[in-house]
Amino acid sequence: ERCGIPPELVHLVGHGLGAHIAGYAGERQKGLGRITGLDPGGDYFRNTPDVVKLDLRDALLVDVIHSNPSRNFFE
Repeated sequence: ERCGIPPELVHLVGHGLGAHIAGYAGERQKGLGRITGLDPGGDYFRNTPDVVKLDLRDALLVDVIHSNPSRNFFE
């Protein structure tokens, strides 16, 4: 808002841990337009509060792309 950009026009994209950092930014700045999480590190965030991980309430639109659905590369 200090830059003159309405939050609903902001689209954050984060990969791995960066997806959760984008979610934290959305938690802090309400009303972000969109957050895209690319392969967010889910195993490390399974039992953590929503405030520290990407969550559907972090932006007006939250989408996630999983390019490797297995837990282990060799599975």
